[in-house]
Amino acid sequence: MFLFGSAAAVAGLVGGFGQFGFGHIHELATFHVGPTFFRAKAPGGFDISIGPVRTGFVVTQQSRYAKTLEMRAAPRSPSRIHFETTSLGFSLQYAPGGFEMGAKSVAAPFISWSDGTVGPGVPSAASNWALLSWAEARPPILLCFASAPASVTAVEESGGFRLVCKDYVGTVGVPLPFGGESFATVRAADFGEAIAKLKLRVAEMARPAPNVIGVAVEEDAQGLTAVWKFDSPGAIIPLPVYSGVTTGSLKIIGQTASAFVGGDRSMKRCVG
Repeated sequence: MFLFGSAAAVAGLVGGFGQFGFGHIHELATFHVGPTFFRAKAPGGFDISIGPVRTGFVVTQQSRYAKTLEMRAAPRSPSRIHFETTSLGFSLQYAPGGFEMGAKSVAAPFISWSDGTVGPGVPSAASNWALLSWAEARPPILLCFASAPASVTAVEESGGFRLVCKDYVGTVGVPLPFGGESFATVRAADFGEAIAKLKLRVAEMARPAPNVIGVAVEEDAQGLTAVWKFDSPGAIIPLPVYSGVTTGSLKIIGQTASAFVGGDRSMKRCVG
């Protein structure tokens, strides 16, 4: 990715830890994420619990662009969170025993995959991904299973729901595929349309987040040009960079395309 801007604007995006140097609750491109919860940054977004309050935090990887946080083990809770700025979400690492997520004051979601949809109480077919959507307007959330196909069940509870996967081990990626779009899925046509749009990009969204492997900066009379190098294609333009573009202090020279499926064009991904 090529970026042009003033010396001050570009220098503020190179080096250091940025927000990842402070605390363990972070604002990513599409989510607010902490050790116990995540929340989509879209109308109708709500807190989804991923585990109890814990101690023993160890930061095993940290830069301006990513952070990996390890935590004490807890049943069906992530042992590691990878905060990402180059993807549409974040990823969670689970030990043997599967995982659970849940929320209060929100109805259980529908679960869709490439060939179907089920409602609460019915296990989904084992698949490499599962799309969570709701009967009221909320942002659909994608779960990507990197280690093996997984079956997930949404369990209705008094005042909320639990999402249960009994036997999964490994990484679960959590992108927000439609970005800031929130919509209801009620009819068969609603599910079909969402799945059809997602299929066009789901393989890309399921890949691990691209890593920044180098930043080169050149200066001339007009300002600085920075070149970010990634270890894989499709990197989302990091939030600090995108913020500079929207304010006019930075300009992207490389080729980009929409980051999301659907109608949200507010963020871009690198394509060249």
